[in-house]
Order: sequence, then structure tokens, then C-alpha cells
Amino acid sequence: MNMKKKIFFHSLCLVAISLLWHGCSEEKIDKYNSEASLFFYDGYYNLNGVSQYGSFAYSFFYAESSIVKDTVWVDVRLTGFQSEEDRTISMVQLNTDEEGAAIAGIHYIAFNAPQLSNDLILPAGATSILVPIVILKTDDMETEEFTLEFGFSSNESFVPGLIDQSTFIVTMTAMAVKPSNWDDDYYKYAFGEWGQEKMRFLIDYVGFTDFSMSLINSDIRKYYNMKANALLKEYEETYGPIYESDGVTRVIFP
Repeated sequence: MNMKKKIFFHSLCLVAISLLWHGCSEEKIDKYNSEASLFFYDGYYNLNGVSQYGSFAYSFFYAESSIVKDTVWVDVRLTGFQSEEDRTISMVQLNTDEEGAAIAGIHYIAFNAPQLSNDLILPAGATSILVPIVILKTDDMETEEFTLEFGFSSNESFVPGLIDQSTFIVTMTAMAVKPSNWDDDYYKYAFGEWGQEKMRFLIDYVGFTDFSMSLINSDIRKYYNMKANALLKEYEETYGPIYESDGVTRVIFP
């Protein structure tokens, strides 16, 4: 092959490679643009300023006795490009056949219920949203805990997203339960190990009722620790020590 033919041959190869790469690049971009997906935020501060690590524990134990319906807000994020139009979010329960599973319409309002239709929409231009999980109080919650595991289902706007953050769990009851963020949000530094009677004391006497807040701030943590210790000492001087249900574990604060 002479020099001119070699140059011509190599030029054809470069053009072919360039066209192939360009075509692949356009295909990848088009695919990414058209297949947006959703995932559940996983970290310290969600859009509500509370920790969200794959689950929330809700109990009517902490609410006023007259409250029979309450809402847990879950932070949902977008992967892919923003849209100039509103997009509907489709969610589905994943543990319907499991023992102790929450039942739609009984323990919580179903995701496809008409009253939630306006809340399960990612607005135009948005990249995140808080979606409501509306919990309904039932008599059996006084002695049982129910679990709602849910995730996203594909629709005309979204496809399945990040595998590690594609499902979320909300537990619901009317019993005293350990808040899901007790070990992660410095509660142990302020109040020590969790216990039901300790929780009752914090609510009834200390007036600490918002267990969704973070205690990462050392000044806030120190304030509640000192308040809890002072009020516990005052209580014990009148009524004596408080014990957990085992009759052995005494309620104390660090």
C-alpha cells in the first residue's frame, strides 16, 4: 500500500470511530434524559431537618390521646434531569403478605387514595419533595407494632432508581418504641440507654416530645441532660426511683 492510500485508509478509520463515538454519546445522553428515577434520601438532615436512614418509627404513644391520624414525611430525591412539567410519583407497598404488615385503609391511607393525589407529585423544576405517609390509629396498635415497607413503581415519568435507596420502612404502633434515630442522633449522650419508662418520664415530666430532632448540638444536648437529671432527682425525692418493666433496670441519665 502506497503512502497516499495509507493516509486515505487511516482517515476513513478516524472518521468511522468519530461517528461511532458520537452516536454512542448521543444515545447515552438521550437515554439518561428520558429515564428519570427516584430514591429515598439517606442521611442526617432531610428536607424536614431530621435524620432519615431508611426507616422511621412512629408511635401514637407520643401524641395527644385525641389524635387518631398523623403524618410521617419522607424525603424523596430525583436522579436525572429536571422537567418543565409536574410528574406523578407512584409508590407501592412491598410487604403485604408478611406477618405484622400494615394494611392499607386500616393502618395507613393507601398511596393511590384520591386524597393523596396532589401530594405524590414532583413539581416542575423540582429535584426533591417530602411525600406523606398518613398513619391511622387502631385499637390493636396498643399491643402490636405494624410495618409498612414501600418503594417506587414505574410509570410514564419514572423508572426504578438506586437499588440501595429504593425502599423505605415505617413502623407504626401506639406503644412506647425506641425512636429510630436514638443511637444516631446523640440521644444516648443526652439520655443514656433507651427504655419505655425513661421515655415516659421524658415526655410527661421533662416535656421532651419531639424525637425527630437531632441532638448533635452539644449545648442543646447538655441543656436537656441537665434538665432531665434535675427533674428526675426532684421526682425521686418525692416518689422514689423509677424502674423499667423488668423491675431491675433503674431509670437514670448520664
